[in-house]
Amino acid sequence: MSLILLCDVDGVLIAKGRFEKALAKDKTIRHGAATDFFRRGLRECQLGKADLKETLGTQLPAWGWRRSVDDFLQYWFETDSELNEPLRMRLRSYRRLGVPCYLATMQERYRMAYIMDVLGLGADVVGAFPTWRIGHGKDSPIYYRSLLHQLPITDPRQALFFDDQQPNVAAARNAGLTAELFTTVDQFDEVVALHMRRW
Repeated sequence: MSLILLCDVDGVLIAKGRFEKALAKDKTIRHGAATDFFRRGLRECQLGKADLKETLGTQLPAWGWRRSVDDFLQYWFETDSELNEPLRMRLRSYRRLGVPCYLATMQERYRMAYIMDVLGLGADVVGAFPTWRIGHGKDSPIYYRSLLHQLPITDPRQALFFDDQQPNVAAARNAGLTAELFTTVDQFDEVVALHMRRW
């Protein structure tokens, strides 16, 4: 049997919160409406229940945004694109050693495409399991049970999942995966090395 890595994106492979800070400083946007969308409305898109461009198209004028939806997405995606390069290099190294990595991430379709194609993470991983495609959030064991059916493993413990949110780690463990709260690249290496010996 072999080990498979599953990595979260925001808070693990990409720094979290940069766009939120940029919005707070942007004097052209009404913060209340934007904040409410990112705390509530975005989740519907991330679960595949709504299209992000269509949703923003109806809301951006009320925020004070005067340019196009695509301009807003470019502003957002480029701001939230600071990669954890040391961790990215680790994933490449493990893949060369025969340990495949997949992304397990709370994303809607447009940002997922940006992450894979523009930021280039698609070249570093075997595949991805965005929530918009599965229809469940990462705080639900159903999400992990769904992706287990798509992985080439016979024991769910072979899937080693890293996330920066404890509820997601708990849900993954509830589904039978081996899951760890991500803290540092060194911690990531230590945990992976331990499980490589095990599997």
